[in-house]
Amino acid sequence: MVPADASIREARSLLRLGQTDAARDALARAATVDDVSIDGAPANLFARWMECAYASGQDELRTRAASLHADLLAGRWHLSRQVFYANLEDAERRAACD
Repeated sequence: MVPADASIREARSLLRLGQTDAARDALARAATVDDVSIDGAPANLFARWMECAYASGQDELRTRAASLHADLLAGRWHLSRQVFYANLEDAERRAACD
């Protein structure tokens, strides 16, 4: 298995090359890895945030953001208050949650 941080670096490189579909595949791999952090934030949370940022359309964006929002509210990750609220607000905005 490729480490989550390596998959995220791969996704960033692929995005710079304009290979969005391949980047999404790399992000999907990173999103499944638990217990790995990048700069103090869970790698899979970061990967899921990036998946929202590079969603292929509004429907996909809303679906991904709503899923991320639900996982944040369910306490999937142990986050600082600041990181939690920043991600929650972003997910709400992207999913148009109330």
